[in-house]
Parts: sequence; C-alpha cells; structure tokens
Amino acid sequence: MLTEKTAPKSHSTWWVCYGSALLSALGAVLLRWLLDPFLGDNLAFPTIYGAVAFSVWFGRWKPAVLTAVAGFLGLVYLLFAPRHALTLDGKTLAAFIGYFLSCGLIILFGELMNRGRDQTEFERRERRRAEQAHAHEKKLLATILASIKDAVIATNLAGRITFFNGEAERLTGWTNAEAVGELLPTVLCLINEPGREPAENPVEHVLRTGEISRPAKNTILLSKNRMETTVEISGSPIRDPDGLLSGILLVFRDVTAHGKARRASAHLAAIVEFSGDAIMTKNLNGVIQSWNAGAERLFGYRPEEIIGKPVTVLFPPDRLQEEDQILERLRAGRPAERIDTIRVTKDGRRIPVSLNVSPIKDAEGQVIGASKIIHDTTELVAAREALFREKELLSITLASIGDGVIVTDAGGRVVFLNNEAERLTGWKSSESAGRPLGEVFRVINEQTRAPEQDPVEIVLRLGKPVALANHTLLIGKDESETPIDDSAAPIQQSGGPFCGVVLIFRDFTERKRSEEALREAHEQLANRALDLEKLVEQRTLRLNEIIGDLEAFSYSMVLDIKNDFAN
Repeated sequence: MLTEKTAPKSHSTWWVCYGSALLSALGAVLLRWLLDPFLGDNLAFPTIYGAVAFSVWFGRWKPAVLTAVAGFLGLVYLLFAPRHALTLDGKTLAAFIGYFLSCGLIILFGELMNRGRDQTEFERRERRRAEQAHAHEKKLLATILASIKDAVIATNLAGRITFFNGEAERLTGWTNAEAVGELLPTVLCLINEPGREPAENPVEHVLRTGEISRPAKNTILLSKNRMETTVEISGSPIRDPDGLLSGILLVFRDVTAHGKARRASAHLAAIVEFSGDAIMTKNLNGVIQSWNAGAERLFGYRPEEIIGKPVTVLFPPDRLQEEDQILERLRAGRPAERIDTIRVTKDGRRIPVSLNVSPIKDAEGQVIGASKIIHDTTELVAAREALFREKELLSITLASIGDGVIVTDAGGRVVFLNNEAERLTGWKSSESAGRPLGEVFRVINEQTRAPEQDPVEIVLRLGKPVALANHTLLIGKDESETPIDDSAAPIQQSGGPFCGVVLIFRDFTERKRSEEALREAHEQLANRALDLEKLVEQRTLRLNEIIGDLEAFSYSMVLDIKNDFAN
C-alpha cells in the first residue's frame, strides 16, 4: 500500500477532476434517460457504474464518490416513481443500498488498480532515479579517484587491475591503457627499504584476512623505468551490496619528502635531547612546555617537575623584569637575541648563563612561543675574570717599569702606552690609541737626521725580536729630542699568527752623558799617559847620560888608581 508521501499526485487540477466527475454523472444520467423507453424500470444504474469507473480512473476515489452521488440523485429524480421527485421509500432505499455497494466495489477496485499502477510507476521512476544516481555516483567516484592526490588502483579478485588513476600513472610510470588488465605485481613493484627485499603485496593480505591492511611504511616503489619512490600504501576490500568480496582497492602516496622531513625531525629531536646545552620551549605566557636532558643536568629539575610551571622559577628575584622584556620582544616579533644573565638551579645556586632566545611560529607565521638555548658560562666567566686580572696585572706591571712600552696591533696601530712611554713621546695612551705607530713613535738617526725604519714593519717582516740602530733620537710630540736605546718583539698567540708588536725603549740621555764623561776621562788618561811616557823617556835619557858620566868618571878613577899603584 502506498503512503500519501510516496503516492504520485494527479497531473490534473482538482476542479478538472471534479468537473469531469459531474459531467460523467450527467452524461450517464442522460444516457439512461434516453434508454428509458427500452429498459423501463429495469437496469437503472449500468450507465452510472461506467461513469463511476471512469471517474475513479481519471480523478481517483473522491471524484468517483461525487459521480456516484450525483448520478444516483439524478436517476432517482428522473426514473423512480413518482418521477421528477426525490422521495425515500423502501424501494428507493433498497436500490440506494445496492447501488452504493456496487459503486463502493467499483471505486475500491478502481482505487486499488490505480494504486497498483501508481506503485508500478513509482517503482519505475525510483529505479530510473536510482540508476541515474548510481551512474552519477559512479561517474563522480571515478572523477574523484582520478583527481585525488593519492594514487588509487582497483583490482578484481584475480588481482588484475580494473582502475588506475593519474597519480598512479605518475608514480608507477605505467599509463592507464597499459595497466588495466595487467596483474598487480607486474605494475606495482614494491620492496622493503631496509633490506631491499620484496614487500608483501597488499592484495594478498586483504584476500587472506578480508580486512583493511594498515599503511605500510618504509616501502619503496620501483617505477617502470626503475626509479625509486618511498611510498605509504594500504589496501581495502571492495564488497558488493550483499557483503561479498568483489575486489581490492589500493591507495598509496609519495612520502619521500615526508620521510626526509621525519628523519630530519628525528635527527633534530636527537640533537635537542642530547645537546650539551640546556634547551627548553615556552608559550607566550612564559609557561615551560619542553625540557631536554641538558636542561635537567644544568638546573636539576626533571621534566615532570618543571614542565607546566612558569619559567620565572629559574630567575633570581632581582632579575624577574627580564622575562617581561623577553616576552614583549617575542610578541612584537622582533628577532632573536643573546642575553648574558644569572639563573637559579633547583638547589638554589646562582649560575651565570648565556641565553639565545628565538620565536616559535605556527604555519601562518604567528608567534606562539619561544625556544631558549641556555649555556652555562661559569667556566667562561671565571676565565674572563682571570684574564681581566692578568690584563690588569700586566697593565700595572707595564705601567710601573722604568722603560717605555708601546703595544701595537698587527696593523701597526697603537694599542697601549705605559707611563714612561707617555713621558718620552708626549702622547697620552687614550689619545694615541688607534693611531699609526709612526705618528706617535717618531725616530731619526742622530747623525744623519734621516727617519729610521718603522720597527713594526721590521718585526712583522722578520718574525723575530730586533734591536734598533744606534744613535737613535725620539722626536716627542713637542718636537723635543731624546736619545733612546730600543728593541721590538712580535706578539704571537700559541701556534697562531702575529697579532701585534711590543716596543721597549729607554731614555739614553744620562747614559750618553756618562759615556761622554767616561770617554773624556779616557782621553785625559791617555794624554797623561803620553806625558808620563815623554817624561819617562826624558828621565831615561838623563839617567843614561848620568850613567855615561859615572862610567867615564869611574874609568878615569880606575886609571888614576892604577897609575898611583904603578907609581
């Protein structure tokens, strides 16, 4: 039985249906009235039965009821005695009951026939509509499968390809015309990435288990021209309306880039996790969201103890304002910065650290948090302090020694002058810094008055300490002249290139005076020695004369004594 929703509606309007019902009743009454001379009181209603049958066929049961009522009244008025009057006697009542039972049967059977006809027409239209919808869905499904970015292959139960979309063509190197009808292993050649062994055919898995195969990863697809593509592939059973397996649907995609990204992500995660530095992330509210092993070693907090807490638990009380400045910088999207500061460990120790803060952005480029790389600078700070003390001690030492000291960089520009160098050159260390050495340390030859060669150039060329020429005069800033004795040596880091020159010189004035006095004394001694030598020579000559006179006197005396003895 059709419901009112499913029953087709008449194409005729209501007034046509009811009008045709009245006309058919009128026609049937007139026809019976015309046949009255031949039929008399017999067969009063046959023409009306035909009219009722027509009305129920044309306008359904309601117009047919109108035809039956109108026809009965018309015939009672024209044919039943007394004629031309509507009376209700026993004969009329009996005829009325028989008439309406007959009309009811005609209307009932007619309505049943109409509804059967409507049901048939409805089923025909629904079947045509379903066939059209199925064809449309099939066409739409084929279009969707051909258009999606994933590769799709459908096979029958024998494993022969029945559908092959464009992405499958691109990845396998087979065209649709070549692939359809071929066995799947001929077109889809799969191997495992680690061992390079043939991978299980997803069709075989589905046929064996009747279930969807999970996406296989680390699978390589060898195309027709033997190109390799890393794919992720899964298979699903295709079942008919009765639930019977009718084929297999394979869906796979190129995950080469995803695999590289996954490996890069895993590599990056390993770097972060096992980095020697502390690495953490936080949201824009300053709440810690990740915490690596380096952070645990540095601060002493385990991840479950610190994640979800504000990052300020690591701040000393006097540096809480730093977090506000960092968050303000992040929200403004300003670039990363490096901060040297102090942080507090779980056991309350204050440690010097160096922070590198970088914004974390989502796919739309919005800043959603920050990453921090925290490096413990305890040893660096200690080394800096030690270096500062050494530099301070060196500066005090250089400033305290009696010789002048000038330090230059590798380009020959002044870096440092000690007190004696300031006194001798007339330049202050602050005003000479960065100036070429030749401008501060002007030297000439005392005898020729010619400029001496730049000592830095000599040292850097020879690569060893050198002593400058004698008779060197230093011309001060006020053009005063000071005789100096100097030497220069390279400054070299261990195993590295020369990074500068140190020049040591001293005031030679007093020494020169001493040398002059000594030279004069030597000259005087030499002159006196000559005078003594002349005097000795003169005395020697006089002595020789005396000795000669004595010898002559002695000889005369001997002759006299000899003569006396002879006499």
